[in-house]
Amino acid sequence: MPENMQFDEHELRLEVRRRIAAGRLPCETQEYLWAGTGDGQLCSLCDRVIDTQQIEYELQFSTNPETVYRFHRICHQAWELECLK
Repeated sequence: MPENMQFDEHELRLEVRRRIAAGRLPCETQEYLWAGTGDGQLCSLCDRVIDTQQIEYELQFSTNPETVYRFHRICHQAWELECLK
């Protein structure tokens, strides 16, 4: 999936709110944040593969340290806009 793949910011932000309400995504400041080349994992927001042509953000939270949340750059930005207002 190329970096220029179309994402709709409004839809991503709605999906952030849905997943937070359903308990599928946290809404707190992360304890750890790493960024690097994608390796084929699924994005925790859009459920699409983060491939080697894209940057992958990995987040861990103190409330659930065994779970790593992975995001495309744009998906991470949508999550930040909704959670870290």
